[in-house]
Amino acid sequence: MSKYDVAIFDLDGTIACSASGIYSGIRYAVEKMGLIYKREHESDVIGPSLYYTFEAYYGLSKQDATKAVEIYREYYNKIGYKEFYLYEGIEQCLLALKENGVKLAIATTKNNACALKMMRYAQLEPLFDYIIGSNADGSRTDKKELIENVITHFALSQQRYVMIGDRAFDGEGASACGVDFIWASYGFGTAEEINALKPIYIARKALSIKKFILE
Repeated sequence: MSKYDVAIFDLDGTIACSASGIYSGIRYAVEKMGLIYKREHESDVIGPSLYYTFEAYYGLSKQDATKAVEIYREYYNKIGYKEFYLYEGIEQCLLALKENGVKLAIATTKNNACALKMMRYAQLEPLFDYIIGSNADGSRTDKKELIENVITHFALSQQRYVMIGDRAFDGEGASACGVDFIWASYGFGTAEEINALKPIYIARKALSIKKFILE
């Protein structure tokens, strides 16, 4: 019997390693704007919104960050959305959860249209009951807001949901919503950023998510 009715997955760093497409898109945008690409921040940019990335790590104003995001999407919508690989065992994990009656959702700070395009390319979209991402105008990038949206959609008590993600943003959002958090330690997050969040389970492989939820 499943511990939860709804499993909410982060996308980048949890379902797919999409670093290549994200790094290439950011490089494309910053170089188009006459800036220098910063390799030292590569580990920081998987998870937060693009607007935050361009403001925090490239010092752009809100207006210029918006322009950078538009340029990024020029690249990502043509090429970048294909530049990823699924984590080993994640498809089997999703299938097993689905077969056991668990509803599947994605809550990602990635633009909603990009998330859908990526999941369609991966042929995983039919497995998900609900996919929610950020809006094209940069709104709805807070993980708490995204998780709340999922909770509202399924209309169950918070105890029936679990959030699975690799970064502190995921755990903080889950905690703010009263939802259990599974840390996908195979993604981009570090123990240092996650420890204080006290995840209910640490998944070192994608298949272990299924084992914890169903056993």
